Order: sequence, then structure tokens, then C-alpha cells
Amino acid sequence: MVSVAESLKRGEPVSLDWHDDDLSLGLYRVWSANRWVSPALEAFIENMMKADLFEAAQ
Repeated sequence: MVSVAESLKRGEPVSLDWHDDDLSLGLYRVWSANRWVSPALEAFIENMMKADLFEAAQ
């Protein structure tokens, strides 16, 4: 387990030398085609797709 609580309490910046586990996170986008999408949500989806942060559904 990685803990930085004491350093954060002291207000110190913390750098972790991380080599053990992969910290990736799978993201999926799901919405109804029949629902209205706000301009803000549409922009968010477009930006996430451009950044290639969504995984294709299997």
C-alpha cells in the first residue's frame, strides 16, 4: 500500500517512485441515442475521444 498521508499533513510535496502495478483505468462511454446531449457533454465526449481515453466496447 502506498501512503502519503503524513507528508500531505506536513504540506510537503510528494513524489512516488512507482514501479509495481499498472495504474491504468478503463473508461467506457454509454448514453442513450434518444436522449438530449448538452453542448458541455458533447464537448467532453469529443475531447475524450480525441485524447483516445475511451476503450472500445467488446
